[in-house]
Amino acid sequence: MAPASNNLSRVKRVIRSLYEADGRQIRGYVARLGLNIEYAYYIARTLKFVRSPYSWLKRKSLFLKIQKEVPTTHLVGRKSGFVKLPPNALPGTKRIVRLIHNLAVKRKNTAEWWDPFQKKIFLPEDLIDYPEVLDLVLSDEVLQIACEYFSTVPVLQSVQAWWSPKNEYLQNSQLYHRDNMDWRELKFFINVSDVETDNGPLTFLPANVSLNVSKKLENWRRSIPDEEMYRLCSPNDSVEAVGPAGSCCVVDSGRCFHFGARTQEGERMLLMFNFASYYAAMNHQTPLQKTHANLPDDPLRRLVLGLN
Repeated sequence: MAPASNNLSRVKRVIRSLYEADGRQIRGYVARLGLNIEYAYYIARTLKFVRSPYSWLKRKSLFLKIQKEVPTTHLVGRKSGFVKLPPNALPGTKRIVRLIHNLAVKRKNTAEWWDPFQKKIFLPEDLIDYPEVLDLVLSDEVLQIACEYFSTVPVLQSVQAWWSPKNEYLQNSQLYHRDNMDWRELKFFINVSDVETDNGPLTFLPANVSLNVSKKLENWRRSIPDEEMYRLCSPNDSVEAVGPAGSCCVVDSGRCFHFGARTQEGERMLLMFNFASYYAAMNHQTPLQKTHANLPDDPLRRLVLGLN
């Protein structure tokens, strides 16, 4: 009986470890089994739902309530996966652009390199000292765009700002790629400095073009050089998020191939914040609990901050 008992215990441990695993662990299990990595996304999302089905109902119900009260705009194209907003279209943008710009001037010589071609000059913990940034991120206008795109209340994943000087690199996020957090990930890119082509703007392919490219690639979850990409689509398909300080581009970085920070002249300063489903397969959320201390008892914003 002992061997059978040991085998049963081993099976229970395996089932428990799988049930408690996060997305990256599941991706590792799937890879070791030799299965297509896409299975990991289905499994991870399903397990998260099984662990917390009430969260889906609560977030969906609140979204439907908001949808009845606020006119819907569906700003981000379902087919294209992006929208460009004019300068200062979001509330408080001018003030935040000045703040991030001043922080960049102070920090760009002392901040650590995140990549050889860019530094993070605003981190999630800075939200405690600069709550006005969170006011923008959690504004009605931003949340309406995010909630409508996901058709539920998503979760804020991170808030960051980057400074990219002139560089000659071509690696990592400077190559075409799709983010791998989940099937959808909505990122807001606000130009803190005036950005033109030579300054290394965010450059991306609309979601419908990216889908066609992905179907032609044996493995699209990787960095793709321009010469390979442009054999599968036209360079004219790419969109550049150029514009003056305060202009904004909202992009589904999970569906759209993109790159940035190919800064040939001058510099690029950028504020980025992103949202994903509560059940995102590879959740990257940075702990933001401290940032809600001054918020009113607001069910929507508590859910957006991951505070069920």
